[in-house]
Amino acid sequence: MWVEVTVPYVDLILDNPPSRAPWLQYRESIGLPARFVYSQVVWVDQIRAEADGRVWYRLNERFGSGDLFWGPAEAFRPLTADEIAPVNPEAEEKGSWSILIIKPYRAMRERMRCISRVFPVVHCTMHGAILWMHGRPR
Repeated sequence: MWVEVTVPYVDLILDNPPSRAPWLQYRESIGLPARFVYSQVVWVDQIRAEADGRVWYRLNERFGSGDLFWGPAEAFRPLTADEIAPVNPEAEEKGSWSILIIKPYRAMRERMRCISRVFPVVHCTMHGAILWMHGRPR
């Protein structure tokens, strides 16, 4: 299931060391914990309940570097079916889509552009780990 971080940040426990993602290796190198931030969306592939009743989610950045994390379930909310449903399921053209992350030389901010066929549908400035992804909706 997809979940969203609902607190300012949540510290995580790495389930499969050593870390693979550059952002995580950097945080570790300066003594900071793995952390997801408010409104970040990640995939939960396991749920664990402890004897004291505390629930943990195993978190998987499905298009990330392969790192798996455990985080306390109270920091997340499951996304509803409506939130992940197609915007227009009746659309005739359901062709390929692309997400392209543009990293300008010597820039601290990345720009994301989502393209449906040839038309941009989203363009924003972001902080992210995806370098390039191309595929078909699933």
